[in-house]
Amino acid sequence: MADIRIEKKSKPLWPWILGVLVVIGLVWAVVQFSDSKKQETAYNTEQKTTGEPTEWQTQGEPTEETSMANVNSFVAFINEEEVTDQIGIDNQITGDALDKLSAAMKDLAGDDQTFHQQINSIEQTAQEIKEDPESMSEGTKVTEAFHSASNLLSDIQASKYPGAEEAVIQVEDAAKAVTAEDQLQNQQREIKTFFEESAKALEEMRDQVSS
Repeated sequence: MADIRIEKKSKPLWPWILGVLVVIGLVWAVVQFSDSKKQETAYNTEQKTTGEPTEWQTQGEPTEETSMANVNSFVAFINEEEVTDQIGIDNQITGDALDKLSAAMKDLAGDDQTFHQQINSIEQTAQEIKEDPESMSEGTKVTEAFHSASNLLSDIQASKYPGAEEAVIQVEDAAKAVTAEDQLQNQQREIKTFFEESAKALEEMRDQVSS
């Protein structure tokens, strides 16, 4: 009787391969997690020890261009044809112009809170002009705001922008030309000149920042 040979089947290798891949994946995940924790620790340490902004902190900070956004907005507003036709006549447009001028002066004043407090008063007047059409008939409130704005602009210029003195003098002269004795509707040219000269002075001071 012949012997019957029984061959043992070899076990497949794929479970071993799969197991090795799983182990490699776990090792990779642990290494990545460890590196992430090290970076976070380094970031926190740099903040505490140096007090200086890190690369992550400085990303998205305002540039010189964006920090003068209100100056650019005021200049663009004054150069709009619809504005130049109605400024000094329409209380909404005149109030908007004064409001935008105030915001632009805050850009130029930086973080000087003394200037900001005075500008807030002009902003309040601008709001009152927008809400009260009669303010264009009785010009005391508007002329006082113009004089305050020109004086404040002169103070900001003297403090921070020595090269723009002549431009600010033109603003002061334009403000003095607007009087409370006459209705503002009769002084449209003078009011328009005040805002145009203000825009020129603001541009000159803005350019000193970028130069």
